[in-house]
Amino acid sequence: MAQIQITGCGPRQRRCIFVKGRDANMSLPFTPAVQVTAVTAKVTGIVAFIHVPFDLPNNNGCINSGLTCPLQPQQSVTYTASLPVKSSYPSVAVTVQWELLDQNNNRLVCIKFPVQLQ
Repeated sequence: MAQIQITGCGPRQRRCIFVKGRDANMSLPFTPAVQVTAVTAKVTGIVAFIHVPFDLPNNNGCINSGLTCPLQPQQSVTYTASLPVKSSYPSVAVTVQWELLDQNNNRLVCIKFPVQLQ
């Protein structure tokens, strides 16, 4: 997998810093193994083993996300998205799980990364 870029994340940081009231942006390159006709993004925050879904303004990975569906097998693509970090979120440490699912609800990509909301 090529390099993932996420707002607030750096090579020397233990946790990514997401600032409340701002968007966190992500660029996620991947290569599907099979043809993919639909992509759905799912983002979950994990705090103390509790999974809390994050609302994405657009969870359709085929629209305004850098992808053009159908995706062809063995061709590299890059998914891009913005996650609004709401001011109402508590200032806590959380693990973010970001998944891309295909038309059959199978995982194309799943990444987890530590975040500090502030």
